Amino acid sequence: MHPAAALTAVSLSCLFLAGCGGSGGDAPTAAVAPGGGKTVEELWRAPGDDVAVVAGTSNHEPGDVRVSFLVVDAEGRVVTRPTARVWVAHALDDKPFLESTAKLERIGVPGGAEADATHIYVARVRLRRPGTYWLLAEPEGGRMVQALGNVVVTENDSPPDVGDPAIASETPTLVSAGGDVSRLTTRTPPDESLLRYSVAESLRAKAPFVVTFSTPSSARVARAAL
Repeated sequence: MHPAAALTAVSLSCLFLAGCGGSGGDAPTAAVAPGGGKTVEELWRAPGDDVAVVAGTSNHEPGDVRVSFLVVDAEGRVVTRPTARVWVAHALDDKPFLESTAKLERIGVPGGAEADATHIYVARVRLRRPGTYWLLAEPEGGRMVQALGNVVVTENDSPPDVGDPAIASETPTLVSAGGDVSRLTTRTPPDESLLRYSVAESLRAKAPFVVTFSTPSSARVARAAL
C-alpha cells in the first residue's frame, strides 16, 4: 500500500473519478443487499453534497485492503464525524457487492504541529482480485454528503523496501510548471530552491537530496475535492 500524493504531496489531487469495472467473484458481506438495491451512482446522487473522496492510500494488493480517505463537503470543510458508511462496486452503474464502515482515525505526530486535516477515515474491505473498483462513502449523522472515488487493486505492487533502488519520479519543477509556483506549493512564501530539480534528475546526477512532504492548505483541499 502506497501513501497517496493526495495527502502527502504539496500538489494535492483528489482520488480520480476514472476507470470502470473490475474482476467479478466477490460476494456481499451482509445478509441484505448492500445499498438497498441501488447502484453506486444512485446512492451518490441522493440528497446532499455529491463530492469526490480525497485519497489517503492508493495501489492496494488483493486481500484485506485498508483504504483511507478524507471527505470534504461542498463548502470546503473536512468532515470529521466518527463513522462513515462505505459501499464498493465494480462499476459506477453497478449495485454494490460490499458494504462496510469506515472509522475516523487521528493522523499526525502526537505533540506535533496541527495540520489542516487532523483525522482521516479508514475502511477495511476484502477485495480478492485486481481491478479498479468504485467506492462511495457517506459520513453518518449531520448534513448529508456522499463522496465517490476509485480503489485500485493491483497484483504484487508492494512499496520499495529499505535498500531498494529509489523510485525515479518525475516530480514537477519550476520549469515543468512554466514558473507558476502556485501549481507546486502552497507555502508562503514559497521556497523555490526546493522546486528546481525533480527526484529523477537528482538521481541521474547522483546528487544527495532529501524529499520533503507537507499537508497542503485547506483552500487547495477544497479545490481538489470540488
